[in-house]
Amino acid sequence: MRLRTKFMLMIGVGFAITLVLTLLVARYVVTDRFADLERDSTEENTQRAVSALYQDFTALNVTFGPEIFECGSFRWVQDAEGTHLEVNFDGPSFAILNINYVAFVMNPGDPPSGVGYDPETGETIPFPRGFAEELMREGNPIVTSDDNNTAFTGIVILPDDALLIQSFPIAVETLYGPVKGRTIFARLLDDAEVARLGEQTHMSLELVRWDDTDMPADFLAVQSQLSDETPVVSRELDSETVCGYGLLDDVSGQPALIIKATMPRDIYYQGQQTVYWLIALLAAISVSFTLGLALVMNRLVLSRLLGLGRDINQVRETGDLTARITVRGKDEVSRLGEAINSLLASLNRSQRELSEREAEKRALLNAVPDLMFRVAADGAIIDARAAERGATPGAKVRFTEGKLYKEMPQYDVLSAEVVRRGLPLVKRALQTGETQTFEIQVPLKGETAFYEARVAASRENEALVMVRDVTERKRAEMRLEFVSSHDALSGLHNRAYFESEFARMERAGGPFPVSVVMVDVDGLKAVNDSQGHVAGDTLLRRTATVLVATFRSGDVVSRIGGDEFAVLLPGADASVGEKALERLRKTLSIHNSEHRGTPLSFSMGVATGGEGSQLAEIMREADNRMYQDKQAKKAAAKAAATPPAR
Repeated sequence: MRLRTKFMLMIGVGFAITLVLTLLVARYVVTDRFADLERDSTEENTQRAVSALYQDFTALNVTFGPEIFECGSFRWVQDAEGTHLEVNFDGPSFAILNINYVAFVMNPGDPPSGVGYDPETGETIPFPRGFAEELMREGNPIVTSDDNNTAFTGIVILPDDALLIQSFPIAVETLYGPVKGRTIFARLLDDAEVARLGEQTHMSLELVRWDDTDMPADFLAVQSQLSDETPVVSRELDSETVCGYGLLDDVSGQPALIIKATMPRDIYYQGQQTVYWLIALLAAISVSFTLGLALVMNRLVLSRLLGLGRDINQVRETGDLTARITVRGKDEVSRLGEAINSLLASLNRSQRELSEREAEKRALLNAVPDLMFRVAADGAIIDARAAERGATPGAKVRFTEGKLYKEMPQYDVLSAEVVRRGLPLVKRALQTGETQTFEIQVPLKGETAFYEARVAASRENEALVMVRDVTERKRAEMRLEFVSSHDALSGLHNRAYFESEFARMERAGGPFPVSVVMVDVDGLKAVNDSQGHVAGDTLLRRTATVLVATFRSGDVVSRIGGDEFAVLLPGADASVGEKALERLRKTLSIHNSEHRGTPLSFSMGVATGGEGSQLAEIMREADNRMYQDKQAKKAAAKAAATPPAR
């Protein structure tokens, strides 16, 4: 694909991406914002419909004073059952108040009196079913308000009807004495009332009982969302209609009715039109910008880049790195041409330097004193070679093709170890490009030879394994490690190793209990003074021999001072420690019987500690017992040297 085609394709893709991003922004920002506005407006209008339901009813304010009786709307009647208030309304009065029923309750629990009016027939009608029972219900706030001097408004749900209630207090003086009670105005919340509210609010309204078993699907969908905390919710009914649903509680505060307000989606469609105009405007701007940019880029950049491409192809075809491309102007394209000319000059120098370094590399590989294996990714040894010991660079070279290197005694073992242990590292080096290292041990002439191998990726699917003989270094390290943990004279472990082993046991959590045997060589100072330090050193070496012959291989036998020795017995309780002392005494006796010269004599003590015990405490206890043993021997020797009294 040509550069001009790619450029136009990129401009087109950028234009498409711009449109897609604009659509997304419009969808998730602008449109959603209008949807939020629509939802807020819907819920506000629904709340307005709820308020309209109560508004003109709560505006009624009837005061039962003398004036209301003078107008003849109400009158007092006394019969055998007492004093009663009767209504004297005609049809227009009910229509003006927009009510269907008037009821009076003198005392909570008493049957109500009153009358109903049918505006269609113009005749009085009885109370609806359940109305009287509701007014007589104990605790009904309509007749037992917390403040009997104020009006009360609410909704009452009856078996067949729903009523909007307005309750007024009665407190007047009559010919029959003071009378108190409540007057209740009731309005049927039927289809006619809903239609009247719809005309008043300019909305299509619908009212459904909360307990309606045949509730429409859209009411049923929002029923679970409505609550006292969320009294109004909105829902898209279809692409052209949005509905608001409001919760109406009854006089007891329980859900009673759901009012639905249906409205056209004017706000949402206004938002969509705004988005469409915005997209059209951006599209027009993008197309104009794209065409203009394409013309400018073709003139200033693309045609000149094509010229650079022709010059570079000519250099590639001829292979002449001394050739240079034509540079015109002083802008970025001309600087690119200058950079290409500089690159050609650098490539020319690099080509010469590479040839020189290849020659140096060949000479260096031939001069390296290490063993070298070329290993493929599948573990096959491609080549193996080693320089003659002491040879100068470029001198004789052993290699597999000449069969000299294979005659070396360690070749077979080394080759097998390079493949067995080095293959995973060869694969890792080829994957990561990092140098890998591992060690090889080879049995050679009754001893162990040590080699260090370094794996480095050399080319695709091939690695170079450099193997160096590090036997002398390893042996020196082992000698140094032995010296750091052993006593030079006796060959036993030293005090530092003794204490580190106890610390290791503590970290590992056992084995416990542990016993410590303390041994002191008796008379060492006397031997040193009388026979010399060589004889004293001999006694110490003999002591080490006796201790090693007595204790287990897992016990830590150490020389911790001049004539002091300590033995760490892991997992040994007090009885095992005492038995160890007995074995030591027997071994010492056998040793003295078989050895000529100065006999060995030990003062010994043993102590045992459990988990959590301190080494210093155990050694102190064992040392005390060793001291007691030494004092006992001195006392016995003194008693034996003192002649008996005559």
